[in-house]
Amino acid sequence: MGVISCYIDLVKDAVSSPEIMEDIRVIEKQTKNVQKVVRDLLKLTRQKQVISGKCSINDVVTEAIKVFQAQSASKEIRLTAQLQAGLSLIKCDAGILEQILTNIWINAFDALQETGGEIRISTRSVADRDEVLLCIEDTGPGIPEQILGQIFDPFFTTKQVGKGTGLGLAVVYGFINDIGGRIEVESHETTCFSIYFPIAGDQARTGAE
Repeated sequence: MGVISCYIDLVKDAVSSPEIMEDIRVIEKQTKNVQKVVRDLLKLTRQKQVISGKCSINDVVTEAIKVFQAQSASKEIRLTAQLQAGLSLIKCDAGILEQILTNIWINAFDALQETGGEIRISTRSVADRDEVLLCIEDTGPGIPEQILGQIFDPFFTTKQVGKGTGLGLAVVYGFINDIGGRIEVESHETTCFSIYFPIAGDQARTGAE
């Protein structure tokens, strides 16, 4: 795939026709899609990792929301956030947390992009456990009860052919297991993913106010 991407760049430099350039952009887009599928497959089949990184969940969420707001602006999707200040650092590398956020966001965004609606992101400490809770909730059509238990299975998807690989939530589930956390999903009037992150051992507190 790297070789194909390299030659795409070479061809782009040699082409001046707008029509041909548009075809090249389609090839480039699909190549990137295939690269993402390959990366997700590699993540899915990798051995269990010991993840030693830590981060401020509010800092990572705040940066991710900037990207999500830009995506939702043209789709009549309202994004709200309620982040509890002073949260402990969580036992999760910032890059992995970004991937978790993005994969769940994509599902919420896809559920609302035809009809519009609201996505709510919140963080808070869990009083009786050494955990920080991240919730991502959307007002979409929901997940049918009969398939709720399958959504973390590899290659399971309800999207049309070519619209999803069925790997996003499976990768998220793998990451959460690797860090010793847990993930729960409820779908009634809204669909809510609740992710419980263990806090870092030093109990340091930081985060967006």
